[in-house]
Amino acid sequence: MKSWKIVTHGAEETIELGKQIGSQLAGGEIIRLIGDVGAGKTTFVRGLVLGIGSNDHVSSPTFTVYKLYSGRIKLYHYDFYRVQNDKMVGHELHEIMDDKNQSVVLEWPEYAAAKLPEKLLDIIIQTINENERSFEVRIPKDSQYIKQL
Repeated sequence: MKSWKIVTHGAEETIELGKQIGSQLAGGEIIRLIGDVGAGKTTFVRGLVLGIGSNDHVSSPTFTVYKLYSGRIKLYHYDFYRVQNDKMVGHELHEIMDDKNQSVVLEWPEYAAAKLPEKLLDIIIQTINENERSFEVRIPKDSQYIKQL
């Protein structure tokens, strides 16, 4: 696995990081966002959505389970924080996991662990202080198109 760390200093830099990674998505990626409540997961997804070429409004799907954003690829944004039900998670993910024309980003992916493939793009977010976040990006070794930023 390849990995690198980046520190952002505010929401704009977090969005820009997401945009840079989103611009490299080809479809078929499963992205696990790992971080505490308030770490900046949804802010990062705003950047991913811009990176796929979408101007869709991004908000947390906590109460709707998922949101779909369309650009040059489709991006499904799931939040399993309130679901925590393995059967429901499996049902939600079954239809989209193998579609190479779309990518999936998961908040609270630990509730979907049994349903996920082995090759995942992990983004681990840690809060440093009110404005700063540390992002550790881990990508599979055989990923040829997502480059270190």
